Amino acid sequence: MASSMSLARLEQLVAAYGADPERWPEAERGPALALVERSAEARARVAEARRLDRALDAARVTVDELSLARVTAKIQRRLSEPRATGGGWLSFLAGAIGPTWSRGAALASVALLGILVGLSSDPSLMDNGAVDGIASLSDTSIMGAISPWSE
Repeated sequence: MASSMSLARLEQLVAAYGADPERWPEAERGPALALVERSAEARARVAEARRLDRALDAARVTVDELSLARVTAKIQRRLSEPRATGGGWLSFLAGAIGPTWSRGAALASVALLGILVGLSSDPSLMDNGAVDGIASLSDTSIMGAISPWSE
């Protein structure tokens, strides 16, 4: 990484790793600490992150044994389902994209239609018998008009 550190990158480091410099990537730690040393705004950002770290450390969540057992059982059941049905990763992938496949297919169809229209609208074909300014796809190719072999 470069020897200089921007305030935006420091904010990203603090958001991802917290305010403790020991958690920051080693390659960026030196430049980040140098920025904190010379910039009051950077020190304020790190101090704000430190307060958030303390608040998160102080928050204690208690989970009763029954709830923990239910969640653990559900996770184990979900992890074992693809192997039990024989679907494996393909089954998992189909389940993950199942609800959105139709949107992807529609987007791909529109993109393909746009490519075909773009390829078929060669301006040099407009005076070769095209109807209403659009050349027939059967009379065109990527390189232009198709001429018969006899010519």
